Amino acid sequence: MPKLTRREDGRLVKTITDPRTGKRIYFYAKTERELNIKVLEYTKQNELGRTFEEVAAEWWDQTEGTLSPNSVHTYIAALNRALEAFKNHRISTITTRQLQLFITKFAGTGEKMMARKTVSNQIMVFNLIFKHAICSGDCELNPTQSVTIPKGLKTTKRKSADLNDEDFIKENPDAWLFPFFVLYTGLRKGEALALTGADIDLENRIIRVTKSVYYKSNKPFIKAPKTEAGVRSVPILDPLLPHIPKLADNEYLFPSVKDSKQPMGYDLYQTRMQKYHKETGTSFTAHQLRHSYATILFECGIDAKTAQHLLGHAQISTTMDIYTDFRRESEIEAAMKINDKISKKLMSK
Repeated sequence: MPKLTRREDGRLVKTITDPRTGKRIYFYAKTERELNIKVLEYTKQNELGRTFEEVAAEWWDQTEGTLSPNSVHTYIAALNRALEAFKNHRISTITTRQLQLFITKFAGTGEKMMARKTVSNQIMVFNLIFKHAICSGDCELNPTQSVTIPKGLKTTKRKSADLNDEDFIKENPDAWLFPFFVLYTGLRKGEALALTGADIDLENRIIRVTKSVYYKSNKPFIKAPKTEAGVRSVPILDPLLPHIPKLADNEYLFPSVKDSKQPMGYDLYQTRMQKYHKETGTSFTAHQLRHSYATILFECGIDAKTAQHLLGHAQISTTMDIYTDFRRESEIEAAMKINDKISKKLMSK
């Protein structure tokens, strides 16, 4: 039974234990009737459970600080959409059907169709919130587990850099080491910018990838890779070897202007890349060069499993998607060559 006491100021106090959290809850009132009403209202609300908004807010408080700025933008967009739809729903009452209807409507159709990745991110955020709800005792089952992505959604194909851009980079490594380096290592931009002398073993021709740079405004910070697959060793290929300088363990390969022991800031990176494009007439992105590296692996006959490790993909399916595109392109190119030869033979008769 709730414990009833009277304070020195005359107010009554009742104490109960929240069965969900085990915390002591205190209620204050002038009369016993008013006090009982407060306890009854709380008990009823507690039996219904917390709202989606309450649980999502608690999850976000615990999650936001663990994310990079880019991830925060993705998560918060999905979180806001979820709150708009389920803000006042008791989280324990939300069903798989409700979530599936939301996702299907959100995915859209025709010209208003969303990208598959955007829909996937939305489901991911729902999933994380409900996992938190289970751990906090707000519900027993995760209704997101059976929610599926609608078929036929748009997917953004990864593209390699333009072949002319690739040729220029290969022929002009001294124009700026960064694009040449990424083309022959396949590292993500943040991974390349985080490299120090301690990560580069010139003698054994190995680069050890263990961290990445991310930015808050212009200031660089170092973080661990998102997945275990991000931690890996990448070989230093012959074309790259003579262009990597020998560094002290704490010196960055791509440093700030003032201090070689600090990675370059966001503004400096943007300025260097823009200047490079303007002076050379190129237009690639760092991610396109990473995809160009995947092309090199495919053309050299490197199997998908090995490519997955070198690229740091968490899922083999990501690598297989890229390799499937390459195979399709190769098949089309082969068909065109065959057709061209057949046509010439027929015309010569």
